[in-house]
Amino acid sequence: ADQVYACHARGLEVRRLLSVVGAAALSAEDRRYLEFSTRFEREIVGQGTARRSVTETLDVFWSLLRIFPPEDLRRIPPELLHRYLPAP
Repeated sequence: ADQVYACHARGLEVRRLLSVVGAAALSAEDRRYLEFSTRFEREIVGQGTARRSVTETLDVFWSLLRIFPPEDLRRIPPELLHRYLPAP
């Protein structure tokens, strides 16, 4: 949860930056955070009246976190990264 919150917060910062500098000035890393934040809001916050179990919600979180290289996910213990985000 801490990693998801941190990624979303960074995505919100990038969104504010985007309005000032424009899309061309964003780095690839900034674009990943922006994509994460947009998908997080659509798939988690904006899920509407749909009901999901905790397990299904965690699956969505892991799916969203796949946007990032594992080395960027420093708030998740390595054993959990290897379990839920195996190398391609």
